[in-house]
Amino acid sequence: MGTGQPPREVAEHDAAHVRRQEERDEQELELQVALGPALVMSKGYAAAEVEIVYRRARVLCQRLGDGPQIFRASVGAGLFFLFRGDLRAAQEAAEQLLEMATRAATPSLLARAHAAMGIALFYRGQLRAARSHLDESIRLGWPAGQAAPAGSDRQEISVESLAFLGWALGLQGREGESVRCVAAALRRAEQNGNPFALASALNFATFHHQFRRDFQAGGDCADRLIAIATEHRFPHLLGWGIWGKGRALAAQGRSEEGLRLMTEGVTMLRASGGLGGTYYFAHIAETHLIDGRLEQGLAALDQAFAAAERNDERFYLAELHRLRGELLGPDPARSSEAEKSFAEAVDVARRQDSPVLGRRAAHAFALYLRERGRLAEAEQMERELYSTFADPPAS
Repeated sequence: MGTGQPPREVAEHDAAHVRRQEERDEQELELQVALGPALVMSKGYAAAEVEIVYRRARVLCQRLGDGPQIFRASVGAGLFFLFRGDLRAAQEAAEQLLEMATRAATPSLLARAHAAMGIALFYRGQLRAARSHLDESIRLGWPAGQAAPAGSDRQEISVESLAFLGWALGLQGREGESVRCVAAALRRAEQNGNPFALASALNFATFHHQFRRDFQAGGDCADRLIAIATEHRFPHLLGWGIWGKGRALAAQGRSEEGLRLMTEGVTMLRASGGLGGTYYFAHIAETHLIDGRLEQGLAALDQAFAAAERNDERFYLAELHRLRGELLGPDPARSSEAEKSFAEAVDVARRQDSPVLGRRAAHAFALYLRERGRLAEAEQMERELYSTFADPPAS
């Protein structure tokens, strides 16, 4: 049966209906894009409200195709997956961003997309690929010799890219470059005037100092981070700050107080996002190791390995295996497990091109062998591995 309307009128009616639906979708997407960041800052990435917003935004993006608002929504969705610890989904979202940004051929969009890809790859332990994308993000987002207006998105992109690049460089033994990147990230965050960006930069400065074993400087950054996150009610960043303060106290010999704060910080972080579990629990395990609480240290490592498997978070995997070897080593009944863990730490560091973590693993393994009278094996290992894990030439 026919509708009684001429085909042309039916087609025009259908087209008008499609346009109205697209307009409604665009308006809703604009609202979701505005709501998402506000919810993230006040509630953290794991909040149910945040998940609803970004999952709905993703559906709208898939319906609407390309466009500035769609790109912004896709960025938010990618960050949601990232901080929830779903690194596979975060990398898929970054790949989609790169496709959109490449079609648009817009430097600022490409800078954001390369940053998203570099960060996802970093957490998955692909350090060389991560550095390539982060370098490109910085080059496109803030070209050398140019200034970005205060508070601009270009500044925020450059801050996060510099922070992650600094961490990647540190893992790869490029300490001078790493120090300069982290200092530049902090300087640009302070220029930006955005408290969320500054708190994020302070968080990465805390990690940077911890990695270099400068726990006093790490604690100072954590104190600044706690103050900003408390004043502006950033729960996820506050969790980072409390954890960082605890790690600094533990390094000063105040292990009970430090472990209490680290545990408090991790609890807050797990309530507002699942990212970074391998790093947090590795340091908790190391604190237990120093104090001789071997079973507690192994229990913390179990949680770290679970996070690595669940989220495909691999950037600190060599340290997990190294710590497991040290925690198992004192038990003669588990000596074969300990040696397997040390060997795995060395292998992971070699695959990830991380000479710093490789040397830590080699030193721990050689010390283990020396303590058991296996001097020739220890000396051979040190010769081979310290050569394999030499620092790259200074730049």
